[in-house]
Amino acid sequence: MKDKNIIKFPLSVLPVVLAGVMGGCGSNPPVEQMSVAEHLIEDADINKSEQYSPLEMRVARDNLESAKAAMTAGDYDTARRLAEKVAVDVETAAAKADSVRAKNAVDELRKSMDTLHQEINTQNSN
Repeated sequence: MKDKNIIKFPLSVLPVVLAGVMGGCGSNPPVEQMSVAEHLIEDADINKSEQYSPLEMRVARDNLESAKAAMTAGDYDTARRLAEKVAVDVETAAAKADSVRAKNAVDELRKSMDTLHQEINTQNSN
């Protein structure tokens, strides 16, 4: 005999539900999120994102410091939110840095092409 009161969910929904339940626990310190945020900042330093997107990196660092302060104060929800925001901030900084690097590469290529054109024109006029 089957119980009609049982609700069945596909197994693919289970990780999402568990993550929501576990992530929603405000009483647990967001150690993993803080660690990820710190590693993202370190990676951005290695990739020199600050050189190309200093404002975005300053915002990311400020949010990390605020997250650490919230963690110390026991405000884990705020710490978690800020640590997750650091990830977005660093991603924004990395995207801007990539854009600036690409623009610089295009500018260099244009300069090289202009120089090559000038050399060709000089040779053709001789």
